[in-house]
Amino acid sequence: MSRAHFLDTKTTSFLELIGNGKTYRVPTYQRDYAWTQQEWEDLWNDIVELRGEPDGRHYLGALVVQPQSDREFFVIDGQQRLATICLLAPPLPTRI
Repeated sequence: MSRAHFLDTKTTSFLELIGNGKTYRVPTYQRDYAWTQQEWEDLWNDIVELRGEPDGRHYLGALVVQPQSDREFFVIDGQQRLATICLLAPPLPTRI
């Protein structure tokens, strides 16, 4: 990996993250999914509070990825949050 991409940080919306044609995989060495009802409710309540706020944003925290190619990334940190929010998000429209 080039030095130019080392700690390349930026704020990205969820749609930009998942709607970009890239694939995110959780490596086998990561722990199993462990969120409980408490974490789900906390996240859901945060999302519900944003209703009606056109510019409302929710900070999900850092997502640390390791590139495997230009289009594929291993999720090193944030896999619990990413998996949960993907389950809550409506499906993206498909192009015909």
